[in-house]
Amino acid sequence: PYASALSVYAVKVEDQVQPETRAMRAGKILERGILELWASGDESCQVQPASGHQGWSLPEFHMSCTPDALATLGGSPVVAEVKNVSPQNRSWDDGPPLYYVVQVQVQLGILRACDVPADYGVLVSYHGGDDLREFKVEPDGKLFELASAKIQAFWREHVIPKIPPAPDKYATADDVRRAWRKELTGKAVEVEPALVARLIEAKAALKVHEYTHDEASRDLLAALGDAELAQVNGLTVATWKTIKRKGYTVEPGESRRLTLTKAAEGLA
Repeated sequence: PYASALSVYAVKVEDQVQPETRAMRAGKILERGILELWASGDESCQVQPASGHQGWSLPEFHMSCTPDALATLGGSPVVAEVKNVSPQNRSWDDGPPLYYVVQVQVQLGILRACDVPADYGVLVSYHGGDDLREFKVEPDGKLFELASAKIQAFWREHVIPKIPPAPDKYATADDVRRAWRKELTGKAVEVEPALVARLIEAKAALKVHEYTHDEASRDLLAALGDAELAQVNGLTVATWKTIKRKGYTVEPGESRRLTLTKAAEGLA
């Protein structure tokens, strides 16, 4: 839920790194301390933080992982993944969220394929104060197969041929902009009138429905793809071009702006 298929695509294809949030920075800073707190509760626990390690890869399967730590627990080698969780977050009350379990399953599968011993995984979640929780994740071959199949399909269908995936429910207009970071070509594409009409209606109620506006922008941008002009019945109704400032043009893709034209007003 913290990324969309489009944002992942942009990272892999366009080398667009997602901006680091304050929560992400906090997680990185607190990671070692949480690992130390976890290890201090069991004399048999020995932790080797993986920070700085380049990770383990299976290039032929387009898969890699960088777990937070490898550890020995009760004589068993394990992989440890640390999560800094807000005390107000109730999604952990019945156990770790499925997406974190899948993350650890993928790590276990990759490490085993790389001949790195790991009997099972441990999700260590810190919820503030003295609330430290530990969840054991047993290897699940079927879940790993499902996850790895999804990963490989994403590479085959989108990353390798450089075909952006359709926006999903987590995608934003910014994700679309990053995914279609292309050189300007002057290309025009015919778009559905409903896409432009939806954006017009959303802009009219922007102050009240900012989220709706973002979705409408995202869908119209997705329809444009690498095109600069949106047309309905041959008339240009929207443009997506690089902004020129003070006699120079910024780098393509850095300051592109979606603008509705006067011809679009008749679609409202």
